[in-house]
Amino acid sequence: MGLNEEIADNWVIYVNWMRCGMREADDALNESNRRLIKAYQKEHPNAKGYKLWKGIIDIPEQVYNFGIDMIFEGTPEIINEINNESDEFKRLKIFEKYGAIGIVWS
Repeated sequence: MGLNEEIADNWVIYVNWMRCGMREADDALNESNRRLIKAYQKEHPNAKGYKLWKGIIDIPEQVYNFGIDMIFEGTPEIINEINNESDEFKRLKIFEKYGAIGIVWS
């Protein structure tokens, strides 16, 4: 599946997870997130991850639960803009501006 198909599939699984009470350890949602991340990396080889408590990270080979909160195209321009902003809410606006994808783990 391509990136757009993975995004659509992930959205359906995410909404279903919410409708079912957002329970812990939803394997379908977590596996869908992993597929989405891999599809994003395939389309954007320089992709980076972002953890709210840690900052910008390389995406590990195996992304487990709570691995990353955002995935984005890791160009120097975007990385510099994120690193130069200390306010998390303003960072979220930067991610939005560049089309980052938020990842919600169960």
